[in-house]
Amino acid sequence: MNERDLPNIVDDLLDQAWEALGPTERCGLARQALTLDPGAIDGYVILALCAETDAERIALLREAIHRGKTLWREYVGRPPRDFFWAHLETRPFMRALHNLALVLWARGDREEAARLADRMLRLNPNDNQGIRYLALAWHPVLSNWSRVEKLLRKYRGEARTEYLYAYCLDCVRRGVGADEALDAAMAVNPHVPAMLLSSSPPLFDQTLTSVAYGSEEEAVAYAEFGLEAWASVPTALGWLHSAIRRKRK
Repeated sequence: MNERDLPNIVDDLLDQAWEALGPTERCGLARQALTLDPGAIDGYVILALCAETDAERIALLREAIHRGKTLWREYVGRPPRDFFWAHLETRPFMRALHNLALVLWARGDREEAARLADRMLRLNPNDNQGIRYLALAWHPVLSNWSRVEKLLRKYRGEARTEYLYAYCLDCVRRGVGADEALDAAMAVNPHVPAMLLSSSPPLFDQTLTSVAYGSEEEAVAYAEFGLEAWASVPTALGWLHSAIRRKRK
C-alpha cells in the first residue's frame, strides 16, 4: 500500500461504514479504518453508535474527542471565525462532541452534557448542527436561565419551532409577553401545545429521515426533548393549558 494513498483508503472505508445497512458490517469497516489509522475519529464515532452499553459508547466517544483535541489543539481554545464547520475535516470531532452530549444527558450527566453543548456553540457559532435547540431545552432544566436568555438574544429573529417555544417558555417564566410569544410559536407549529399537555404523548418515530416544518411529527419531536424544560417552570404547563382554552373560546 502506498502511504500517500492511506488517507483516501481510510476515508473510503469510513464512507462505506456510514452507508452500511447493518451494525456488523458498519463496525467491521470502522475497525478496518482504525487499524490503518488509529486517529480516524469517525471510526470511534461509528463504533460508539453501534455500542450496546452506555459505558462503552461513552468510552469510545471520549477517545474520539481526545483524538480530535490532539488534532485540532491549535484551534480548540480560540477557533478562527467560521473555522470549525467550514473546514470539513473537523466534522468528525463535532459529531463526537454532539453524540457524547446526547448520551450524557440521557443517562443523567446533565451538567457535562450542557457544557458540551455550550462548547460546540463556541466552536461553531453559526451552529449548523442545531445544538442551540438542545441547549435551549437543557439549560432550563438546570435552572441556567441567564444562559437561556443569552442564547435567545444571540439567535434572535429565528422562526424555528424550537426557538419560538423556548422563547415563549422564558416569557412565561418572566411574566412578560407570553401570549404574544405563544401566538408567534403557534403560527409556526400549532401542534406543540397539545403534545406538551398530553398525558401520553406519542414517541417520535426514529425511522423518519426528515420531518416537515410545522407538522405533528415536528411537534412530537419538540415535545420529546422540550417537555422537561416546560415542566421545570412550575406555572408553565398550567399557563399553557389556560392559554389554549382561552384561544378556543
